[in-house]
Amino acid sequence: MQLHHKFIETAKKFQKKIAVHDIATGKEILYERMLLAALIFARKFKKINSKMWVLWYLLQQVACCLILAF
Repeated sequence: MQLHHKFIETAKKFQKKIAVHDIATGKEILYERMLLAALIFARKFKKINSKMWVLWYLLQQVACCLILAF
């Protein structure tokens, strides 16, 4: 099973559970919001052809996730 398939399966199973807790801001993001953010990112990644940009986005995943989730 690929990583993104496992994440989708986990997010559907634990929709109302906390996926990410940011200690600096005290905010918590549920799996359902993480899944929504991941789907938005997936659409954006399809438009980006450069592997460099995809790598950069993946390295910034936590910050991007927080921006999209709130």
